[in-house]
Amino acid sequence: MPRVKPLWEAARWLLRLGAPPGDVARAARLARRATVVRLEKDEAVVAVPSQRLGAVPPERPVAHRDLAAILEGGEPRIAEAVVGRLPEEQQVYMVRVTPRGAACGCPATRLGGDPLCVHKMAAAMKLYTLGRLDLLAWLPEAVREKRSWRQRRHRPRGAQGRGGAGLAAWLQG
Repeated sequence: MPRVKPLWEAARWLLRLGAPPGDVARAARLARRATVVRLEKDEAVVAVPSQRLGAVPPERPVAHRDLAAILEGGEPRIAEAVVGRLPEEQQVYMVRVTPRGAACGCPATRLGGDPLCVHKMAAAMKLYTLGRLDLLAWLPEAVREKRSWRQRRHRPRGAQGRGGAGLAAWLQG
């Protein structure tokens, strides 16, 4: 049975690969609460909690007047609802990890195209602590993709064509 490694070793490994320090810190917080759902020879499924889970106010009942009932000519009635809760599909993200890559259903990956979201990073940290480096062969390439993805998304203002060096040259010219 492989020796279980501490989480800080996984964080240090990711930093050495070149992962952004802020993302590594967030992933470490999520990895502490992550759970390995299935661990097989060539695949692992890790349940990683949402980053927003702790930021959402606690669930509480509220009452409001049902305006639709009043507009339909009915009696004004008090309707009760529960607020302050994330939808079920946004509370935990299932990250599927294989030796070829990882798949996550979070908005950063689905909508933003993030090649290495914090949920994938947290799942990788969890598997690293369990000694399953065979499933993490994809990680160094994903970190390189993340760096280039960030550079493409966060270009300096002059490179985006909104002023910058081009405007200064035009004003002097």
